Amino acid sequence: MKYLDLFFKLYANSQFIRYLSIGSINTFVGIMTYPILFYILYPYHFNYIDILYLSFLIATSFSFVTNKFFVFKSASGPIFEYFKFISIHIIFLLINVFALKTLVDGYKYHPVVSQLFLTFIIIFIGYYYNKLITFRN
Repeated sequence: MKYLDLFFKLYANSQFIRYLSIGSINTFVGIMTYPILFYILYPYHFNYIDILYLSFLIATSFSFVTNKFFVFKSASGPIFEYFKFISIHIIFLLINVFALKTLVDGYKYHPVVSQLFLTFIIIFIGYYYNKLITFRN
């Protein structure tokens, strides 16, 4: 119980700890969304990049809600924050599309393995952008 109390105390007082814990849920959603959609939609001749766009929309919207209300606890208007949030994520998406195409078409890596790798890189960059720009109080 002592360790559990310590965790909740750290969680309540540390934005980075909240980011890591909520971020692990967001990461799970982001990691699982692409493979699930890939294996459901690819047999119906959806392109792996089109699946990435759909996965992006689902995971990014989920991430915005959890970051706004649980991590950064921002009181600002959601529309403007969502615009800032989605803007950087669209840039991440464009980089992701380029990198995914390079890994899959250029180096012949599997799309799911490539996307998992790219997801972890984007997570670290995203924290600092959201902390310094999107949810800055």
